[in-house]
Amino acid sequence: MWLQYGEVGNALFCLEKQGVQYYYFAEKWTDKILYDKGNTYPHNTVIELDYTAKLKSEEYLSDDSPFFFSDVDFDGEEEFIINRYKSGSRDSNAYDVYDVSPYGYFIQKTEVPFTELENGQCKFDSENKTITVFGSNGWNNAIRHIYQLKDRKFELVQSE
Repeated sequence: MWLQYGEVGNALFCLEKQGVQYYYFAEKWTDKILYDKGNTYPHNTVIELDYTAKLKSEEYLSDDSPFFFSDVDFDGEEEFIINRYKSGSRDSNAYDVYDVSPYGYFIQKTEVPFTELENGQCKFDSENKTITVFGSNGWNNAIRHIYQLKDRKFELVQSE
């Protein structure tokens, strides 16, 4: 990871799963531990981080892991998820979700609800195959969107 101006910088992820190597480059990325310490790093500093698995209590999304694997689309396969620390609304974490191909590359999930995932702002229900996204569109106007998996796609089934 290279931090150009302190807490946010480029990151190159190199992962290996079942003998296949995967690489992902992120132009803007930070880690909670590096950010919270308030350190700044000289130009071209390289930092290596070990994978931190999410806790069992963090069933789907991890607040502390810089990246992790989790089955957030209920297909039985774990997706690669990058934690975009404090990139969500009101200083919450946002997440980028990627399908992992067996050929060594990632495919970003760019459809809702995967573009709206934030810690503390969504709920996963594997039994009903729903993802509920909470948010606000103003100072005191709460919204709730429920997406359900139907025919391998998520559909908005309720909006309040």
